[in-house]
Amino acid sequence: MRPVTRLAAKAACILLPALLAGCTLDTEVLGPGVPGPQGPAGDAGVNGEDGLPGEAGTPGTPGTNSWKDGKDPDRVTTKVDVGIGMEPPEAPAACLHTRGTLSKNLGQVSVSAKDKKTVTGQGINFKDFGLAPGDAVKIAGETIEIQSITEDGSALTLNKEHSKAPVTEDAYVDPDVLFAIDNGAGTNKLTVTRGGDVGIGTTNPLANLHVKTHAPASGSVQLLVEAESPGVAYADLWLIASDNGTPGNGLIRRTYDGLLTLANYYGPSPPNSQFVLDTNGNVGIGTKGPTNRLQVGGGKVHALGTGLSTGFTLDNHQWYQSGTGPTSVSIFNAGGTDTLALREGNVGIGIPDPKAKLHVNGNILATGSITPGSSRDLKRDIRDLPAPEALAALLGLHPTRFRYKADPNDEQLGFIAEDVPELVATSDRKGVSPMDVAAVLTSVVQQQHETIAAQQGVIAAQQRRIATLDERLRRIEAKLGL
Repeated sequence: MRPVTRLAAKAACILLPALLAGCTLDTEVLGPGVPGPQGPAGDAGVNGEDGLPGEAGTPGTPGTNSWKDGKDPDRVTTKVDVGIGMEPPEAPAACLHTRGTLSKNLGQVSVSAKDKKTVTGQGINFKDFGLAPGDAVKIAGETIEIQSITEDGSALTLNKEHSKAPVTEDAYVDPDVLFAIDNGAGTNKLTVTRGGDVGIGTTNPLANLHVKTHAPASGSVQLLVEAESPGVAYADLWLIASDNGTPGNGLIRRTYDGLLTLANYYGPSPPNSQFVLDTNGNVGIGTKGPTNRLQVGGGKVHALGTGLSTGFTLDNHQWYQSGTGPTSVSIFNAGGTDTLALREGNVGIGIPDPKAKLHVNGNILATGSITPGSSRDLKRDIRDLPAPEALAALLGLHPTRFRYKADPNDEQLGFIAEDVPELVATSDRKGVSPMDVAAVLTSVVQQQHETIAAQQGVIAAQQRRIATLDERLRRIEAKLGL
């Protein structure tokens, strides 16, 4: 029996009592017959003497087994197993055991003597009949299960050889629906198909178990798994997949205290919960006891998507999502404006498209030092800055007063990047490097210092010469008596 067929049988045994609620299906066996009534009195005796009483009637014949409608209050009932589509001496293997009728004609097929497991049919596509591996087919009075069907549906492979091959006969399979219960008006409420699929509320189940409701009332339940107390700590719904006999089990569990878990379970050890939803609305992934709205343990969170399609909410005002690039991340405020952006390794604060490793649109406040790297190990093409070039750059600077548009209340002093000499401007002409300006000033100041030192030497020599001349003049004046 195929797994889906076993599922159908189990589902039928579970669901029949509920579906037949309000109906009575009694099997009744009549007991042995009771003795017949007292026989009539004999004829009058001769010479006027009274006749002797007649003998008692013979007992009635024993009753035979029969079905009754269950309305007789004096009936004698018994439990029996019912077989449908079975012939003596076969006995049903369950309280209700149905066997397929194999009454649907597929047409004429052939099984060759060379390959006694292959069935072909002229102009027949077996897939058009909805056949599947595990279905039974009857050919020349022999019933064999189908092992496989070719991709184009032109041939069947049986799970054993046909004992009468070669043979050319009509082939028969079960009808599309093996079992159905309707509501009295011809609308099926329970359907079991030839493939073992069970439909509740649908005559065309699309899965092993297909439950369909029609305009359900508020609060109605479509599928209920109930574990009745006392002594039952949880209700489980198992999802089992088996590969070469090795089961991999999924478990959905609802505990008595309201915890809902989703777990992988390979038994016999207790289930390892991968997803937990507690009664406070907290969700745990990889943890059994979440203390926050979302708590992830032992792994990373990976959201897939593009553009504005992926993200999650932070508090009530911000949300995080992937940007447009492969390594782009943004944090937006409630108005949809970037407050932090990561683009290809560049970080932007207040700007969506940072042009440097750290690009800030606004003021920066540092309570400690900001130190740019200046080691020789970090640099190349090192050479002196000529003093004339530095002086030309310094003279080309035009100090201004201004206010940043992002902070109009704070007046600043500085330069306009588009107007400064190329020596101190950034490559995109959007900024001025303070270190470049400092280097220009240092070169000019050093040159001026050298110039001043030289001038001071000249002045000192001149002062010494003047002192010598003053002394000579004083002596001359003394000789002259002046």
